[in-house]
Amino acid sequence: MQKRMIDALKTIPGVESVGLVDRPPLYYGANSANVFTDTTTDLRPSNVAAEAMLYNISPEYFDAARTSFLVGRTLTWHDDKNSARVAVINREFANKIFGSVTNAIGRYYKAGNGSRIQVVGIVENGKYASLAEDPQPAMFLPILQSPSSQTCLVVRSNRDLQQLVAAIKSTVQNAIEMPEDLMVRSFAYPKCAIPSVIAFGDRFNYRPLQAYIPAVEKLRHRYNHSDQKPSLVA
Repeated sequence: MQKRMIDALKTIPGVESVGLVDRPPLYYGANSANVFTDTTTDLRPSNVAAEAMLYNISPEYFDAARTSFLVGRTLTWHDDKNSARVAVINREFANKIFGSVTNAIGRYYKAGNGSRIQVVGIVENGKYASLAEDPQPAMFLPILQSPSSQTCLVVRSNRDLQQLVAAIKSTVQNAIEMPEDLMVRSFAYPKCAIPSVIAFGDRFNYRPLQAYIPAVEKLRHRYNHSDQKPSLVA
């Protein structure tokens, strides 16, 4: 479902890349989770190795957000619930948990429930909860391995913003066969979401225009509880 929507959006003229994220950086705070070293067996809070910012993303999210890759691979659609758990982490996470970027690739850490997650890629640090924050560890998990009840679209385009919003609205509606009355007000106020895009990536460089547009907000109950149609919120 998510892939079909992304593929449809990529056909819009002027769209360069499209990604999904459950909660964009700098958007009303940030999600975080405790992580442990792979050798830790006692997962009590006192043994936490770090509290890391947590994002569930789709492939191409890093391209859309223009987040610089340091080493390793990005996430793919093959990283699903039937595959081994993997993550892309940032530089701060690598340094804090593994000592360095070079030591982190291929290594494992543990989530709060004890599951082992392998590091397959490392990206540059970003800003996640505040523009004034010190470097924070962050991990990016495949959206198919960690389904979320909310999802935001990240669209990079060189097209006029108002034209782009209209095209996205129409394309999303057709892609997920959603009635017109479920398309919500976030499309009417696209500019309110733009500041969130400066959270990370090309360090505030707006070439070309970045449009961070949450696609759909508070869909009706049948979308929230369906495996076929994701719930998307602004």
